[in-house]
Amino acid sequence: MGNSEFLQKLRDYLIRNFREIEHPAEPFDVSRRFTLEEVESTTAALLELLRLSTTIADAQDLEKQVLFSFREYLSAPPLETERRVSAAGHLAERLEPFLKKLFVLRHPSALMPDSLGRLLKEKDVVGYQGELLHKPTDEQMLAALRSQRTPEAILHDAYYFRNNWAHKAKLLAPVEEQRYWRSVVAAYLLIAEKNIDLVDNVKSCRERDAQIRSGLRVCLGNMRGRFDDTRWRNEYYIPLTVEQGGKLDDHVRVFLASQTERLLVVTGRTGAGKSTFLERVTADLADQALNVFDSEAFEYLTVPVHLELKRYVPGKRQYLLKKLYKEFDPNRLLGVTGRRVNSWPQTLSPIALVACLDGLDEVPSTAYPMVVSEIEDLVADFENVKVIVTSRPNAVPPHWRNSVVHIAPLTREEVFAYFGHPERLALLASDVQAFLEGKPDLVDILQDPLMAEAACRYWRRFEPADPADGLDPRVRQEALLEGPLLHYLYECFFTHHLRRAFRGQVMDIERAEQMNALASLALEMDDDPFANLELITEVFEKFERGTAAREKLLNVFVDTGLLKSRDTEFAFRNDTVKAYFAAVGLHSRMGKRKDVEQALSLIRQVNDFWHRCVGLLKQIYPLNDFSHIEKHLASLAEA
Repeated sequence: MGNSEFLQKLRDYLIRNFREIEHPAEPFDVSRRFTLEEVESTTAALLELLRLSTTIADAQDLEKQVLFSFREYLSAPPLETERRVSAAGHLAERLEPFLKKLFVLRHPSALMPDSLGRLLKEKDVVGYQGELLHKPTDEQMLAALRSQRTPEAILHDAYYFRNNWAHKAKLLAPVEEQRYWRSVVAAYLLIAEKNIDLVDNVKSCRERDAQIRSGLRVCLGNMRGRFDDTRWRNEYYIPLTVEQGGKLDDHVRVFLASQTERLLVVTGRTGAGKSTFLERVTADLADQALNVFDSEAFEYLTVPVHLELKRYVPGKRQYLLKKLYKEFDPNRLLGVTGRRVNSWPQTLSPIALVACLDGLDEVPSTAYPMVVSEIEDLVADFENVKVIVTSRPNAVPPHWRNSVVHIAPLTREEVFAYFGHPERLALLASDVQAFLEGKPDLVDILQDPLMAEAACRYWRRFEPADPADGLDPRVRQEALLEGPLLHYLYECFFTHHLRRAFRGQVMDIERAEQMNALASLALEMDDDPFANLELITEVFEKFERGTAAREKLLNVFVDTGLLKSRDTEFAFRNDTVKAYFAAVGLHSRMGKRKDVEQALSLIRQVNDFWHRCVGLLKQIYPLNDFSHIEKHLASLAEA
């Protein structure tokens, strides 16, 4: 084994085995263990301190002899006790030359202490204070160790082993040999930790780590503060399931714990809860990271950063990598500047970075190939980076399909359980459940998490702030009207769904045009279950949104779940959706006196659909007079 290969093996051994150092007299008492918080830096410092040149005669070949002892110990089979004891003893004998060397480096003009005991008492060399034992009996040794703080006990034990070995006091049993070996190695590490400032490059790395950790705490607090708890942490949030089976939370948990998986793509149609879920993941990870800071277990730190991909600017090299840094650390608290921004995830290594990227489907088509390429580069270039992407299914690259989990609609049982939870609707829960039992179409609409959350907020508005006040029967009756609820739901739908579907803010006039397009389609269809492309073209050509062709508008309505397709024909999601938009269309047309007859002429037959439409119309607009519609329906019935 070459020297560089052995040094790497030694580093790995020390880091793996000496992060926690047990108490030498009570090795199984976890509460007495001493944690070496920065074992990587301490290990690097130890190897550098051994390498430093010195004028001390018996320390001039110190590095060679110490490394030889480690090599001898690590290469000896576990059952070769004598060989391993010999290695431990040789290592212990080098403690005094090591301390002398450090003393001269720190105090070049001071008089050298005449014994190891005096050296160990030098506070600024090893940080040890207290009485040391000289050639103690076993009973004295154990009693002394039990009374000491852990670092002091380890130094006692290492010093005792040196004397023990030097005076050939006894042969060691395997358990004793292992204990003393660990005490001697731990003594070297403790001494190195107290003298780390003598190694400039390790000292600067340590200071850099401290700066990063300080900055991380602030950055995580800022990232956590970006998201409002009330959007998902309170009673409104709905745990999502995926078509592959199980909860989405569990899939993300497995993904984050995986040693091999680096990319997770969460898909679902608009309004399935992707964006809210990703915000929740980001905030939860930030919370967990802040808790890790409190426990100082930094090796388990997972740092989230959130970015909406619709903000991607094409044409800038490594835009995504730089934008992620700007999102996470806008004030440059981590001190990453210049070219180092291009590789800033490495600054956090071995801390894991989770890039939460929302809305791949919202990226402009011209920038889409670059975004996909940059995401793949992010995963390939940085071993400590994981990426979670949300998207509608149609925007996911085919070669990513093995990384996809698809959000499933809520089941009927989940909808009833959601609205029946007493913490959500304290006074209306049982009434809402009974109300929904007879309305399968409405339950179908509420299988979208956005609609379920909106409905919950709607019904909560009717409940008094103090449940002790009770609920007025008239208020309960008003709350359980289907028309106003649908009107509220679709206001939320057009505010949220179409803004995201069109990748930008939808102006009021545009929202009105989209509503009118659906309303006109519902009126023109009359009671027909499906509309063909000819009718779709005739209706939608009036409502093209700027450069968005009617095919685009039609695709958006299908994708958001308002319409469904069958071959070349299209239908509304269900009869209730169709009746709602027909009611809105009738009200709009009858608001203009010249269009009254035209509106009435659309009602060509008497059927359940038109009666349902008129019933919803009365509930949505109760102050209007719709007697002429009812007269028209009556005249059709008599004909």
